[in-house]
Amino acid sequence: MAGARQSTNPATGAFTAPRRAARGRADDMLFVLTDLSGTISSADLHTLLERVNHSYWSTPGSVTAALRMAIAAGGEWLMDHNSQTALEERWTGGLVCAVLRDANAYLAQAGATLAFIAHEGKLEQYPGRDADPLPPLGTARSVEMRLSHTPLDPGDVILLCDPRLWSRASLETIATALRQATVDDMLKNLQQLAGSGDLIALIVQATPTAGAVPGRSAAQAAVTATPSGMPSQVEPIEPTPIAPDTVMQAPPKVDSGPIIRIAGRPSSGSRPRPAASTVAAGPIEVAAPRPATMPTPTATLKPAAESMPKPSFGVQFREWVEALRQSARRGASSVTAAGQLVAQRTLPDPMEVARKKEKEKRNNMLMLVVAIIVIPVIVALLVTTAYAQYHLQAEAETHLGEAQNAVTLAQQAITGSETRKYYVQAVSEAQLALQGAPNNEQVKQVLEQAQTELDKIDNVTRVLPAPLWDFKSPGPLHLAAQGTSLYTADRSSGRISRMILMVSGDKLETNPETLLNPGVAVDGKLPGALIDIVAMESTANRQASDIIIPHTGGLLDFNLSFGMKTLDFGSNVLAQNTRRVRSYEGNLYVLDTDKNQIWRYKPSGEGYPNLPEAYLAPSLRLPPQATDMAIDGDVYVTTLNGQILKYTEGQTGTFQIKGLGEPPRQPSLVTVDANAQDSSVYVVDQATSRILQFRPDGLFVRQFRADGPAFVNIQDLAVDEQNDRLYVISAGVLYTALLPPLQ
Repeated sequence: MAGARQSTNPATGAFTAPRRAARGRADDMLFVLTDLSGTISSADLHTLLERVNHSYWSTPGSVTAALRMAIAAGGEWLMDHNSQTALEERWTGGLVCAVLRDANAYLAQAGATLAFIAHEGKLEQYPGRDADPLPPLGTARSVEMRLSHTPLDPGDVILLCDPRLWSRASLETIATALRQATVDDMLKNLQQLAGSGDLIALIVQATPTAGAVPGRSAAQAAVTATPSGMPSQVEPIEPTPIAPDTVMQAPPKVDSGPIIRIAGRPSSGSRPRPAASTVAAGPIEVAAPRPATMPTPTATLKPAAESMPKPSFGVQFREWVEALRQSARRGASSVTAAGQLVAQRTLPDPMEVARKKEKEKRNNMLMLVVAIIVIPVIVALLVTTAYAQYHLQAEAETHLGEAQNAVTLAQQAITGSETRKYYVQAVSEAQLALQGAPNNEQVKQVLEQAQTELDKIDNVTRVLPAPLWDFKSPGPLHLAAQGTSLYTADRSSGRISRMILMVSGDKLETNPETLLNPGVAVDGKLPGALIDIVAMESTANRQASDIIIPHTGGLLDFNLSFGMKTLDFGSNVLAQNTRRVRSYEGNLYVLDTDKNQIWRYKPSGEGYPNLPEAYLAPSLRLPPQATDMAIDGDVYVTTLNGQILKYTEGQTGTFQIKGLGEPPRQPSLVTVDANAQDSSVYVVDQATSRILQFRPDGLFVRQFRADGPAFVNIQDLAVDEQNDRLYVISAGVLYTALLPPLQ
C-alpha cells in the first residue's frame, strides 16, 4: 500500500506451455494481467487466471484464436459469479493477455487496460488514445475485445498495466521510465510514478542472445503487483554452471529472434548449454594413421618391365572368353532398353491408366455422396428455413393480436393503473412481434399508438440529445457547468478540459481547451489522482468563475483571471474511491462510502486547511449502497437499491416519491441547478435509461427519454434551468438536450 511494492502478485501471471498443450504452442509464453473493481480475494484472482491460462493452452489453431477463447473464458467466469451475487458484490473490470512467440508479440485486451511497447526509445500504446473504449468485462456474456500484433526486436520492453497509470504520468513520462538498461531501474521509476496510489503492472523485456555470459542470465523480465499496491520484483534464478569436461556431441542450434526471460522462472531460451568448439566450414580431410618408424628396404628395386612376369597362354585365353561374355551381356542390355523405350512410346502408361481409374472412382464416390447426403441436407435446410420463417410469422401474428387486444382493454379500463398496465402489455407484445416481422407496418402502428399513450400517462418528454464532443476515453468523466463554460475531469488520464458554449447552448465555440495535462506540476507539485470537479457558486469569498478540483494529493483551484493554482488543504487527504464532492455556500461536502458519512469542509481564507466535521447526526449513517449526492441547502443521496434519501441540517428529511408510475430501479446520479432559486431534483435511473425530475419534496414532475445511446450509459450530468439545457456525458461523449418548458 501507499506506493510500496507488494510481495504477492495474484492479479498477474506468467505461464509457459504445459506438457499437454495444443499443437504448435510448445514455445509460446503467456502473460496475464487483470484489474477488477470490488472486493475480490487472492484465491478468486488465482482461479480467474487459471481459467484464462487453461483455455489458452487447450485451444488449437492460431494465437489470436486461442487469445479470444482465453479472454472469453475469463468473462464467462466473471458473469457466472455476478449472476449469483448482489449488485454491490459483483466484479467488473479489465483483462489483458500477451503472448510471445518467436520474435512476435500478440495482445488481447478487454475492458479498460493499457499495454505499451517500448522500441528504440519510442513508446507505442495499445490501443491508441483515439480508440473507442471497451465495455467492462463481467457485464455481459458476449465479450468485446481488441487484438494487436507487433514484431519484437532485442531490447524491446512490454508493459501491461491498469488504466490508473494515466492519472499519474503522460506518454512521454512512461517512455522515459522504460528507457533504462535493467528491469530493476524500470521498477523504481514505476514506483515513483505511482506515488502513494495503487498500480497493477507487469513488465516483459526481450534481450538478444549474443553477448551473454555463459552460466548467467543476460536479462530479466517480470514486474507483478497486487491490486492494493506497487509491484514487487522476484530475483532471477541463475542457470546451473556447466562442468568444464562436458563433451558436445553436436554444434548447438542458434534460435532466431530475442530470448524472453522471466525473473524467477528460467525460460526455454535461457537454459545453459554445454560449450562447443568452433568447427570450420568446408570439407574435412581424414589421413590414415602413420606408423611410428618406417622400415628400410634391403633389396635393390628393379624396373617394372623387368620384374613383372608375362602371363601364360591359358591365362590369356580365359581373359579373352571373359571379355567376350561381358560384351554379349552389354549388348543384350542395350536391346532390352531399346525395346522398353519402344513399348513406352507405343503402348499406354500403366500408371496413367491406374490414375485415371482412381480419379473416375473418386468422382463416382463424390456423386454418390452428393446424391445420398448433400441433396437431402439441402432439402432439409430449405424446409427448416421455411418452417422457421412460418413459425416466426405465426408468432408475430399472435403477438400482434395480443397487442391489439391490450390496446382495446386499455381504452375500456376505468382506473388509471389498469390503463397503464394494459398499455405496458401492448408495448411489450408489439416489440415481440417486431422481432419476427421487423417490416410489418401494422405492428409498428400499434407500437407507436401504445407508446404514445403510455408516454402521456407516465408524463414522458422525448428529447433529442445532440453530441457536442467525443472525448474517446473510457472515463470515468465528471462534469461541471459554470456560466457559458463546461468543465470535465477525466479520472483515467488525469486531464482537465474547458469548453465554451455558444449563446444557443447547443454547440461549442471551439475545441476543448486543456487546463491540466497528466504529469504536469502545479506550483511545483505534481497533483495526485483526480477525484471530481466542482463548480463554486458565488459567495462572499469566491467568484462564480472558480472551479475546485479535488485530487488524492489535495485541492486545485482554477480561475479565468488567475489560471490554475493549489489550495491549502492542511493535512486532509481524500481517498481515491471518494464518490462525489459538492459545494454549497463556499463549503465542500464529501460523500464517503467507506465511513458512511458526509464530511463538511469549511473555508479558511482561500483554502480548506481545517479538519472536516461530520454533516450527519451521530445517530445517522449513510447506507453502504450510496452512489451520488447533490446539495441545494438540503442534501440528496441516491442508492443502488432504488432509494432517494434527503437530509436537512444533518437530520432525515422528507422525500416521498408521488405520481411516478414506474419507480426508479437503479438511481445512480443526482444533481440540482445550484444557481437556480427553486431547482428541481434530477435523478438518472441507469436501469431504464431515463432521467427523472422531482420537486424537492419528492413530487414527480416528468421524465426524459431519448432514442439512441445518449442516455444508455450516463457517467455524469449537469442542468441549466435558466437556459432550459441538460448536459450529459455518456460513454465518453458529451451531449446536450433542450428541456421543453413545463405545460
